[in-house]
Amino acid sequence: MTRLQSGRETPLSDLVLRAELLDVLASVRGLQNRDRISFRIVRDGKAMSIVGLNHGGADQLATLISDSALLYEQLEDATAEGHSIEVSVPLRRGVPLRAQLTIAM
Repeated sequence: MTRLQSGRETPLSDLVLRAELLDVLASVRGLQNRDRISFRIVRDGKAMSIVGLNHGGADQLATLISDSALLYEQLEDATAEGHSIEVSVPLRRGVPLRAQLTIAM
C-alpha cells in the first residue's frame, strides 16, 4: 500500500513511483503458473538490486527500471538510508493486473 503522510494526502513522489512502476510492469509477463509477481528493491551502498522476484524475469525487470530515469531516481530516493520497497501485483494468465499493484515502503 502507498504510505499516507500527515493530512491524509499521498505525496507526489509516491504517486510518481506508482505510475512509473505500472508502466514498467506493463512490459513484464509473469509465469503462467504464478498468481502474482512480487519482489523487493533494496540498496547495498550505491547499487540497487531486485531481490525475491518470484519468477524468471529479474534481468528484464532490472533493464526496464534502468531505462526509466524518473523511476530509477524515485527508487534511489525511496531506498535511501537502508529502506526497501516491496512490490506485489496479481497476475491473470501471466499479465499483471495493474489496478491491483501494491507498494510497501
